[in-house]
Amino acid sequence: MAMPPASFYVRIGEIGTIISPVLAIIIAWFCRNIRLYVVPIIPVLICPVIFWLTFEIAVFATYTTELLQQVNFEHYTGESARYYFGYNVLTLMFYGALLGSLIGLVLQAVTKLSIRKRP
Repeated sequence: MAMPPASFYVRIGEIGTIISPVLAIIIAWFCRNIRLYVVPIIPVLICPVIFWLTFEIAVFATYTTELLQQVNFEHYTGESARYYFGYNVLTLMFYGALLGSLIGLVLQAVTKLSIRKRP
């Protein structure tokens, strides 16, 4: 596949790796006054979405639909890479929310126990 080249995806990864976690943590920090068990869920949901948005903005700003439908020797296209990436983002969000919920509930339980033990 001539378009988009591997370096295009590498650049998106480099940019997304910096932007996504930083913005997710900043947003979670602003939401720190909500219930404690919800706070760990926020970054794990927002980080993949920001990464996905970075990917989509880069694709639409750079390539046309015709270029994204060019087939390479493995029968992949830029469009199929977009769908596969979207699927990975949704999977990451699902498992991240599940794990974030569990961590949030444990964190809330530990906090309640530590508050009760104080004189």
